[in-house]
This record gives sequence, structure tokens and C-alpha cells, in this order.
Amino acid sequence: MERYLTQLLADLRAIARGRQGQVGAPADHYSRNEAGLPAVDYATYRAELDRFFYGEGAGSMYRAIGLLPEAFPPADRLSDPQLRALVFQILDVWTAHRIIPTVPAGIAPRLLYPELLRIMHDDFDDPGDDGWVQQEFCHFLPEECPWSSEFCTCRRLEEEDGE
Repeated sequence: MERYLTQLLADLRAIARGRQGQVGAPADHYSRNEAGLPAVDYATYRAELDRFFYGEGAGSMYRAIGLLPEAFPPADRLSDPQLRALVFQILDVWTAHRIIPTVPAGIAPRLLYPELLRIMHDDFDDPGDDGWVQQEFCHFLPEECPWSSEFCTCRRLEEEDGE
């Protein structure tokens, strides 16, 4: 497993470096072509804008980074140091793709890792150089929250109100 994980971490580092090196990522609709005309016609721009705002994403984060979900080993097969390294590298890839995760302070990598993998299945629209995407882990509905009250403010507040 150690050799496989070393290769996976190297692949994730390469993905993050490659993404950071891109200029004019896909969502840059305001750039002009050599003739000085918009690089994207209005119909294409409007369709992409609707897809961005109405959640019809172009694919998952797995597709965006070019790895299959099966590339990521189950948490129970990894040691705590391995999980920590993998979580940090996944978060680096997210940052390279201009995703800002709102991770609860003090959350253990063993709890965070499955949530990262779950979210990577969701639709992902690359913001390109146009901005950043804030990724929330909590839907602010205690019954849907993946965290215990130790890490979830909404769940903790509900428990305090119920006392």
C-alpha cells in the first residue's frame, strides 16, 4: 500500500502543479481571440452560465482532475499519517482548482477523508480564473450534517436548544 500511496500522492501533486500553471482557465469568457472578437459566442456563454448557476455541472471533480474514484483507497486501509498526507494533498488539488473548503477546526483526517471523496462525486463547474467556489460540508440541517456536535455548530445548537 505504501508504494501505491506514494504514487497517488505524486499524481495529486502533479495535478495541483499543472492546474496552478494554467493560464486562462476554461471559464474565462471575457478573453478575446486574435481577431479581437469574444472567444466564446453568446449562445455558448449563456449555456455555460446557466449550467453554472442552475447546477447542471459538466462532471465530477474526479473527472476534472483525471482520476477515478477507485484510485482512492478506503480509509480503513490507511494509517493516520497516510490519511493526513492524502487529505492535505487532496485539499491542495482543491485549492489549485480554486475551491475553498470550509473544514471544521480540529476535524480528524479519518473523518474528513470520506467526506472529501463523497463531495468529489458531485457536479463540479470549474470557476477558471473568474473566481473561487466556497465548498461547505454542512447544509445547516442537523439531520444531514456529516459531523458530530463536536464539529458541527448547527447540530451543537440544536442539542443545546433541546436540553
